[in-house]
Amino acid sequence: MATPIEVVTDFCAAYSEGRGRPAIRRWFTPKTLWVNVGISATTGIEEAIGMINELEKSMRIATVHIDMLAIAADGNRVLTERLDRFERADGR
Repeated sequence: MATPIEVVTDFCAAYSEGRGRPAIRRWFTPKTLWVNVGISATTGIEEAIGMINELEKSMRIATVHIDMLAIAADGNRVLTERLDRFERADGR
């Protein structure tokens, strides 16, 4: 069985495929709390996908690349320090 750090690392590595939706459907449960400090907090699969939909629409995001800077876990809680790079279709 994968550790919480392994699960989050694998999720972040897979996130760019399908703009996050397949990764959310694979690893999230109806109780998954996903906190993106300064952006949003969601609970469950549909809220997380809804947040992505809104961000993509409002910011015209075409791709997301996640660079993991640091990761730590306390039981099943995982804290990440990441650099999330949002790109528009025109490359900006």
